[in-house]
Amino acid sequence: MTRIIILRHGQSIANLLEQGSGQLDVPLTEKGRSQAESAAEYLVANEKIDRIYSSDLSRAVDTATPVAKRLGLPIVTDKRLREIYTGKFQGLSYTERDRLYPEEIAAIRRDYASARYPDGESVAEVYDRMVEAICEIAARHDGETVLIASHAVATVIFNAFAHGYPRDRVVANERIGNASISIYECDGKKAHPISVGFTGHLKDEQQ
Repeated sequence: MTRIIILRHGQSIANLLEQGSGQLDVPLTEKGRSQAESAAEYLVANEKIDRIYSSDLSRAVDTATPVAKRLGLPIVTDKRLREIYTGKFQGLSYTERDRLYPEEIAAIRRDYASARYPDGESVAEVYDRMVEAICEIAARHDGETVLIASHAVATVIFNAFAHGYPRDRVVANERIGNASISIYECDGKKAHPISVGFTGHLKDEQQ
């Protein structure tokens, strides 16, 4: 059994501007970097981390970096840990998205799991790649504790898997905050949630 710790990236420029970044490579804000440092302080004090993996997007890598520096561990990047690719929605504010693509938004709201973002991915497709990546990592590092830096929707989707929901039953009913910590046990085939969306380490830095 492997202990999987998923750390959502700290506040990004897109988060601050209330834009959907998807797979755009947007940087952390100063607040986001501070959140990453607070997460690192907490994790190093409370967990024995053996490995670090991350989405290859810089906001995730930069969130994992303070932990890596404290522990002297490398960060292994994996594109499968990226946020959902939202296609034409990327870079738009939520208001702009709703105004420009009302039919597409309505379709996603009707069938959150299976509806594909215009020119992008569906939640079900992200489910497949996230579950594949994390289960592979868990099987590779049996008995260890692995930190994975990822993204909000990607974490919600893996959490659905851990709660036993299939790919077509993922719903948009959770909020995973910036620099939040979610912990699972995973044997490479299934996962069990221990704690989801913890932000107690952030103190005055919560978004």
